[in-house]
Amino acid sequence: MSINNEKKKILIVDSNKIQQLTARSILNKRYETIAVDSGKDALNLLIKGDIPDVMLLDISVPKNDGWGIFKNIKGICLLQDIPIVFSSPLDGFLEKMYASSIGVSDLISKPFKENELLLKIETAMEENQSQLA
Repeated sequence: MSINNEKKKILIVDSNKIQQLTARSILNKRYETIAVDSGKDALNLLIKGDIPDVMLLDISVPKNDGWGIFKNIKGICLLQDIPIVFSSPLDGFLEKMYASSIGVSDLISKPFKENELLLKIETAMEENQSQLA
């Protein structure tokens, strides 16, 4: 097993500054984080080549909701392998089923619980690595 001291990068896409700060305070313990307010900002970063190891994407991002942003990202060949964990204030069964059916790595409810968020991010990374191997 090789030792990699480089921190993995998480892109947080959430228009709510409090949710951004909460996610960053939890994730910065293990990862490098970048936070943006909109899907447009996220896509601009990705197109410029700033590719995260995982994206934490709020379903209710204004203008272009999380579902639309997900579709845009998965439609770009070079970005298709980015694992995406949706965040939502809802905890509905149908939402989870739909997310799973379109290839979302996982869905986490807000407000974030530290252990749950860390586990879902780690699991998304591990599953992505095993699929790429």
